[in-house]
Amino acid sequence: TSMSLPSTHCRHCLRLRGGYVSTHEVDGCNAPEHSKAGIGASLSISSTNEVIFSHLVEGCAAYRSGQITEGDVLLAVDRWRLPSCHDVPNKDDYLQTIAHRITGCVGSPVELEIRHLTEARRQNGTGEPGTTNKTVTLLREMVLSGE
Repeated sequence: TSMSLPSTHCRHCLRLRGGYVSTHEVDGCNAPEHSKAGIGASLSISSTNEVIFSHLVEGCAAYRSGQITEGDVLLAVDRWRLPSCHDVPNKDDYLQTIAHRITGCVGSPVELEIRHLTEARRQNGTGEPGTTNKTVTLLREMVLSGE
């Protein structure tokens, strides 16, 4: 299960649908759903039931920041702590809810708390020390529909 977050350079952007947490409730953005902006990343749920950055779109906010790498774990969005994946019955709905919290008005900031894996841990995949938690603030970018 994977969820892409929209970006200015991604031609396969996320189409937001009703029934989930509204970005209007999250960030006060009054933009139409089709003009929501994102950071240019895909999220998925790892084998350890953590939400990870599975892909960063080259040239987009998440990639350009140099502070997020593929495999990093997402812990919070704008100080909203992600609930445990173990408590979520539908993983796709869960990722959609997170995507709604990350997307918002063009140019507005989004604060992400992540657990960054060091290269040594990323390569050997063990639970040994080699992680740091940090907060990254990115500006959301215009979404292209790709149509």
